[in-house]
Amino acid sequence: MSSFLELQMNHNPQQNIRHCSEILLLKTQDIAEKHECCLLLHFRIEGILHY
Repeated sequence: MSSFLELQMNHNPQQNIRHCSEILLLKTQDIAEKHECCLLLHFRIEGILHY
């Protein structure tokens, strides 16, 4: 798994970063719906993504 991830990173880092960020965004959104304190973190990540 880690060698596959390294290969992906070397192949197209920009696309991989976006993909990982989208996963992170989905995870924080899921948590944010359960815990209001995480909502700020979620929007901050979203802001960084759409910069």
